[in-house]
Amino acid sequence: MIYVVTGMHKSGTSMVSSMLHASGIHMGEFPQGSDYSNDVKHERRETNKLNENLLGIGDRLFSLHVRRGASWCDVNEEIRSALDSEVDKNNSNFAHWGFKDPRTCLTYSCWKEVLGNHKVVLVYRPPWQVWSHYQIRGWREKIEERNHLLASLWLPTITWCRYNEKVLQLAGHGDASAILISFSSLMKSGLETRRLSSFLGRELVDQRNPNLYRHRDRRGVYYTIVKHLQAALGICDVDRVWRRLLHLRDLQVQQWNEEDRAAERRVDTS
Repeated sequence: MIYVVTGMHKSGTSMVSSMLHASGIHMGEFPQGSDYSNDVKHERRETNKLNENLLGIGDRLFSLHVRRGASWCDVNEEIRSALDSEVDKNNSNFAHWGFKDPRTCLTYSCWKEVLGNHKVVLVYRPPWQVWSHYQIRGWREKIEERNHLLASLWLPTITWCRYNEKVLQLAGHGDASAILISFSSLMKSGLETRRLSSFLGRELVDQRNPNLYRHRDRRGVYYTIVKHLQAALGICDVDRVWRRLLHLRDLQVQQWNEEDRAAERRVDTS
């Protein structure tokens, strides 16, 4: 089985990928004993490079600039062959393997043509938490050196919308087995861990570290101004995308609860 982990940047995909890797799903080659707490992103280098080829970008392009997706009809034969080869290689070496890359939100329509039987783990995080991450010193300077002074305020919400619109499309699509995971809920309770364990069909090794759950509740005035201005200009509607994520995740939780209760009843009557 193949497992794909994706979602907006800074939304918890590295932590989820580390859980899968620690639980026996080969997510790539990493230093022994490493986890997401020591800045190991748990990304497979080869699939990252293929995503860059699919998107026509280099590895030096800043993440907030990558918002345009790729479709299968745009892929040339050389890249198609490389996708096939990567999947065949890992299928030969591992019974259970996967890859994590936020940019797979934008390239999934290409990957699904070659993956065969697979599952998709979609991770989302509140927009104000992601936005706040990009305001800390270091990230803000990195954004501004590539753009103008206000880019660190303006770009994160736009990119959050574009990625999570793709997440919603994928989560609501019928041709993939996909689960929508709330990073906030995953860090604060056991519900998401149980849902993810049930979805993957295996016990999970807990990799959560509450000390690394940063930027939780910083809905500053600048964030509020930016999101309302972007909605008024028709650039993106953060609140609308956020409501849709919450609604779809609630539907998945409700369905999982019903299936879980039905399974318990079957055990009780057996």
